[in-house]
Amino acid sequence: MSRIPSHTIDDAPAASRPMLEHFAHQSRHVGRLLNLHAEMAHSPVLIAAYHGMRRAFDDHATLDPRTRTAIMLTASAVQDCAYTNAIHAMLAHAAGWSHAEIAAIRAGTFAGDERLEALLAVAREAAAHAGHVPDPLWQRARDAGWTPAQLLETYAALALTLFTGGFTHFAKTAVDAPVTWSRGDGSPITAGRAVDSISPVSSEARRP
Repeated sequence: MSRIPSHTIDDAPAASRPMLEHFAHQSRHVGRLLNLHAEMAHSPVLIAAYHGMRRAFDDHATLDPRTRTAIMLTASAVQDCAYTNAIHAMLAHAAGWSHAEIAAIRAGTFAGDERLEALLAVAREAAAHAGHVPDPLWQRARDAGWTPAQLLETYAALALTLFTGGFTHFAKTAVDAPVTWSRGDGSPITAGRAVDSISPVSSEARRP
């Protein structure tokens, strides 16, 4: 059970309402809030911080949806977060990743694209070690053609994912996404009702 009651747009703090309306409008079923957003709304500071990160991607992102969702899947797997794992699996599938590829990205065994492999190795290391990345991994990514700006955008995607996942751990937010995924030991976790994007992807990936 969640530690934080869910707000509606009508009963949320006034400062949170415009952001809730924005997230409700983006959801698959117009007007429906995700548990994530309905709980964040208690704190205008928190939901504004989350909204600001989302908005930065909407306005300035340059990495394509497949790359961004692969980064977010990697961070979710490292953090072992049921909520973001479920949501990002749905987004990754919408961006064109197969179920097998999604599983491989989570496990850190994705192969077949050396350039992306190099980037995901940096992402996994940074997510697991508070941003610390060994020089050889960093150089591998640079040698693969990733620019400093793209590596920094990768860090931003990690930060948003870890911020979101950390909140759902902190609040014990119930998962509300229609995705079944498995932990490293193969045990399944099945989520519930259909929801839409909580993280930055293209409009075509956000809306079926």
